[in-house]
Amino acid sequence: MGRSSAEYGAWFATTGFAYLIGNLFCVRFAPRHSLEKLIWFGLALQLAGALLNLLWGVTGLNQAPSWLFGTQMLVMFANAFVMSNSAAGAISVRPEAAGTASGAMGFLQMGIGSLVSQFGAYLGGHFATPVPLNIAIVVLSIGCASTMIFLVPRRNVVVSEELIEQAEEEESGML
Repeated sequence: MGRSSAEYGAWFATTGFAYLIGNLFCVRFAPRHSLEKLIWFGLALQLAGALLNLLWGVTGLNQAPSWLFGTQMLVMFANAFVMSNSAAGAISVRPEAAGTASGAMGFLQMGIGSLVSQFGAYLGGHFATPVPLNIAIVVLSIGCASTMIFLVPRRNVVVSEELIEQAEEEESGML
């Protein structure tokens, strides 16, 4: 891109800021919407950002940092919705196994992240344009959505006053 390392680092910091803002928005929407709706919103936004990033890569627009990191900020904003709500969902399934669920999630996140980062470094180092990396991000976004479609059971539970009272009476506190 022909930029200094300081400028490139500042652009990378914007993606972390987008993740922070995404978490703040998620906290705001969480009381009114279910975990699954927020995860689906995040997945849809993540896929849209990845496709937009691929479009900018094919047309050559993402050679400018504002185009590249602008769409990446959208992906990170959406990733905040997916990560926080999927963590809450995994830990809340069985409270007595919350530690195991948290440990398994952390292991999978770090393990898959390290493998994908090696693959990303290969794609970034062996090609002249970021298009192969953009394609990989789209494929990963589709993989995340496929996981939600095929592995997560669907529940259409509407929380009512009766269910809330029932949960408050139980010792476990679960619906």
